[in-house]
Amino acid sequence: MEVKAKTKRDSGLRTAVLLLKRANRYVGVHNSIGAMDLSTEIVEFIAAIERQEKVL
Repeated sequence: MEVKAKTKRDSGLRTAVLLLKRANRYVGVHNSIGAMDLSTEIVEFIAAIERQEKVL
């Protein structure tokens, strides 16, 4: 995912999304139910951000 930063806030959002993607690599492979739920939330959050970026 490539999110182009238009403002300083956008740059922070881009950084946050990249960090979430990195974290999800570790959370997504953990076999606990809590980790699986968190991984799903991370993926859904990133997808929502990507959809918003396409609209803008």
